[in-house]
Amino acid sequence: MRNKANPEKIASRAGGGKPRLMAYMAQILHRRIQMLSPWQQSFYVFGLLLILLVIMLVTRLAFGAAFPGPLYFASSVIGAVLWPSFSLLLRLPQHRKSRTDDTFTKLANK
Repeated sequence: MRNKANPEKIASRAGGGKPRLMAYMAQILHRRIQMLSPWQQSFYVFGLLLILLVIMLVTRLAFGAAFPGPLYFASSVIGAVLWPSFSLLLRLPQHRKSRTDDTFTKLANK
């Protein structure tokens, strides 16, 4: 007699491509997203996360797993809400203070 595989275990392994798919989608939209404000970017992030969750859900359901419930989609909402603050934190190292040289300051004051 053949052992049946656990659908939950198979479905959890099926989500292994999520990071690659998200990286591909983010790479396609990279330049477009950078030109927007952080709050506008959060709508793109919400869409990306929601699409990935739907793909993972369909994969899980195809392998016989149970529907996890509506809270399954809460992570995409939380990610979109947190995105503006994370976006600003990630941009902080890019904003460097300009240092003026004393030589140019002294010349300008004469």
